[in-house]
Amino acid sequence: MISRNAYIAGIIDGEGSIGFRKGKNQTIHLYVSNTHMPLLDWLKNKCGGTICCYIKICLMDCQENHFHKRHRCWRWTVQGERAAIILQNILPYLIIKKQQTEKVLKLWYESAMKLQVPQRRISTAKLIAQEMVKRRWKVTSFENRTR
Repeated sequence: MISRNAYIAGIIDGEGSIGFRKGKNQTIHLYVSNTHMPLLDWLKNKCGGTICCYIKICLMDCQENHFHKRHRCWRWTVQGERAAIILQNILPYLIIKKQQTEKVLKLWYESAMKLQVPQRRISTAKLIAQEMVKRRWKVTSFENRTR
């Protein structure tokens, strides 16, 4: 299990994108883009999520916008509670995106406490909050946020 989490962390450090969408539907999102479909299939089988195909437009200084002959690019996507759990599990193994992941998990936890959310998400948020306390993050206690 440790080696799998470390491997996933390496993929996300190198090819991934981690973010937090603010607004009405606040959520964590986790993307990995790659041209090698078997890698993304493996991620989907181990972690869930979805895979979609997209084509990039040329961003070079060309006369016209056109498509270069490239391999298809695929994107594995996970959002919400599942993304939070994945990020929590791989956090000790992240290097490049560790600080960003901590910030995103903190934002997600705080939004879960502000909104009326299903009990399951609050349970996940509570587990993440306990980890934050262990790591000495400044977070308002769970009990004070559940009014």
